[in-house]
Amino acid sequence: MIFSLPKHNASSTFTHTAGKLSDLDTNGNAMSRYDVPVELESDDPRSLLMRGPARDMSNVSIIAGHFDFDAMYALPQCSTAGRKGRSSSCNPHCFVVARHPIDRAISYYYQRAITTDIARNRSMNELTAEELELIVLSVRVAETSTIFTDQKFFIDDGMSEAACRAIIPDRYTVGLPVGDLLIPPMISESLYPTALNNVQQCVVGMQEDWDNTMRVLDHWFPWIDYTEHLELKAMKLFVGQETRHTLRADLYNVLFQLNKCDFMLFENMKVLFLKQLEVLKYALF
Repeated sequence: MIFSLPKHNASSTFTHTAGKLSDLDTNGNAMSRYDVPVELESDDPRSLLMRGPARDMSNVSIIAGHFDFDAMYALPQCSTAGRKGRSSSCNPHCFVVARHPIDRAISYYYQRAITTDIARNRSMNELTAEELELIVLSVRVAETSTIFTDQKFFIDDGMSEAACRAIIPDRYTVGLPVGDLLIPPMISESLYPTALNNVQQCVVGMQEDWDNTMRVLDHWFPWIDYTEHLELKAMKLFVGQETRHTLRADLYNVLFQLNKCDFMLFENMKVLFLKQLEVLKYALF
């Protein structure tokens, strides 16, 4: 699998990184770049593809952002092939960056959950295990749609199994109108192989090994200019916030129990990443 990963002559690509969409010419050169508004397909409010129903996708060959795995099948070359019809005419490539599930949960808490009535601006280590579990199961972010302007919709799956829900995909709250929040069921273990199969089709990066991730990106996607915004730094919302190494053991266990699929996916993505680095040792170009 590793030796058949995409090179620069791939005509159409899906990348799961930072929320931008570019029009590319037939040689893969970026013609323009612009922010993609969060919009809902009018015929299916639950399908949160980051494009409006009237957007012209005919010249688009790369999508970037926090999408489900199936979003790449909205690309023009796949418009007639269908989701199950992966073929030479519908064979988009993907780049996915893995993040440790505990690191992601801590980041989400400080970015989006700390001001809730449950958290009351306390550090995560000040929570009880019961409080953290309730936050994980019930806190979601909502925004007003650019299409359905009179209603808000949930735009994320919170702190539980977000990676697997995007990769399978098995979204639960994303795209739902705000109302009575339904507690999502745990992802069935029968879907774990689907997550693994899908991510094995992708080039993989690791957030905690960014230098080697850039090497991987440069090798398989050399036409992507990742140097454009090197001055940007990761958000540091709270000085002294916990890490996965300083989080209380009982809180760590709460997050582990509610992210078992994400832990499985993360460990397997680490293996894929190391295999890619082995390929780079012998790469001639």
